[in-house]
Amino acid sequence: MSDFGDNPFGDPKASQSADPFSDPSVQQAARGSQAATVQDFNPFEKGQERSAVAGPAVLPATGGGPQQAAPPPPYTSSAQQPAPSKINTDELEKRQRELDAKARELERREEEQRQREQDLSAGGFRANNWPPLPSFSPIGPCFYQDIDLEIPLEFRRIVQLAYYLWMAHASVLLINIIGAITYFIAVKENKANAGTVFGVSLIVFVIFTPASFVCWFRPLYRAFKSDSSFNFFLFFLMLFVQFSILTIQCLGLDYLGSCGWINAFVMMKESTAVGVLMLIIAIAFTALAALDLLLLVQVHRIYRSTGASFAKARQEFSQGVLTNEAVRGAAADAATATARSAFTGGGSGSGGRY
Repeated sequence: MSDFGDNPFGDPKASQSADPFSDPSVQQAARGSQAATVQDFNPFEKGQERSAVAGPAVLPATGGGPQQAAPPPPYTSSAQQPAPSKINTDELEKRQRELDAKARELERREEEQRQREQDLSAGGFRANNWPPLPSFSPIGPCFYQDIDLEIPLEFRRIVQLAYYLWMAHASVLLINIIGAITYFIAVKENKANAGTVFGVSLIVFVIFTPASFVCWFRPLYRAFKSDSSFNFFLFFLMLFVQFSILTIQCLGLDYLGSCGWINAFVMMKESTAVGVLMLIIAIAFTALAALDLLLLVQVHRIYRSTGASFAKARQEFSQGVLTNEAVRGAAADAATATARSAFTGGGSGSGGRY
């Protein structure tokens, strides 16, 4: 039986030769390639699966076609933009240093306060160190003064300013003596008045310099040292007195022993140089008066903030008088003398009656 694809009217030899797949070599090659592909294929290996399955061809990019964008470079921190971790570390270190500094300052203040309390409770004796006189001087220091040790930290600045102001007072009084000497030498008229100015200026320097230290600076020092209302009141009183004296001295009245505005302008007519020197001294007296008033106001503000009062000052004064050994000794002597006189008078009177 013949195949359905044969041409019954054609030449059988010609039909076999016209079919290209009927060639034995072609059929053998086709069977060999299929067998090799099936044998080399392994479904459990991914690489072979990809190689076995043909994918779409990838054409290289050309200049005219679309190109794929390059990936961005990795991020790196620069010096202008530090990393967040570095910023946090620097801030924490700064805060830690501030806390350590505050802790050291607090420990130092506590140690000073503890040492001060121990000295006060034990009645510790310290050698006097003011005024700072040389060792060969026959007169020794009269007071013990150490602002950094005895004055609390928050009041040291105002006490130091008060001490510098006292030194300015002493310096101006000394310069006033020089101005009085030149005034006495240069003046042609009223020599007697000029001599009075020079003499009184010496007395004022000798008396007012130590008196101002004892009367208003030492009370201020003790007031801040022990929070004493009585010393505060004494300071206010004495500094106001000094302010009033300076206000009068800067006028330049001859009998007050100061070179002030009045005698300076009068001296300008005779000697310009001496008149200018006296004007400078007058300006210095005026500035001292203004600084005294400013110090008075500043200390009064601090005094009001500490809760002190006149009643507390009166109580401190009464306690100080009662605990003073000299006062107690004088009161005991007076009471003994009164009792002895009463007893002697009563005995003599009774003997007369009998």
